[in-house]
Amino acid sequence: MCNAAAGYANVRLQQLPVHNGGPAEVHSPSVVMSPDPPQTTQSVLPYPGYNHPLRGEYVSVMGMFDEWNGTGNYYNIPIAGGIAELNRRYKSQWRRRYTGAQKTLFSRVQRICQSILDRIGKGESKDSILQQFDDFYINDAKGTPSLLVLVLQARGILSKQQRNRNPIAVDGGSQEHS
Repeated sequence: MCNAAAGYANVRLQQLPVHNGGPAEVHSPSVVMSPDPPQTTQSVLPYPGYNHPLRGEYVSVMGMFDEWNGTGNYYNIPIAGGIAELNRRYKSQWRRRYTGAQKTLFSRVQRICQSILDRIGKGESKDSILQQFDDFYINDAKGTPSLLVLVLQARGILSKQQRNRNPIAVDGGSQEHS
């Protein structure tokens, strides 16, 4: 018999003539090797981490920061470098099936983690920043990322984000014609 691992096998029933006037199917299949794989209707994920959901309920800012950067308990989850690396490689394509609430959560977590990274870049210690943010997160923000963003904005730690408004210039006829 042929080695099925060498290619994809298509099974065909042999047609044999029967003495009563017509062909009959014999239920002993023969294996025919074909170079093409069978067509499937299942979609294949385009890359690791595609449509990875954010956890959403964090015990601490450290857990949020670890998930974002793929460290600690989230080491290399969903890929090496965490969600930040997914975002760097694939922009918003990896989360295109997110709901409105998931998009909002992503935006909040991204702003919090970016604020932490900015402060680390300015020379503050990671542990002291995480401790300060944890205090705000537990005591003032009641354990929600959205409220933490508001608390950090109220304390001047995080800038208020301007809406992306692109006003259309309306010409009131004040231009001079040459």
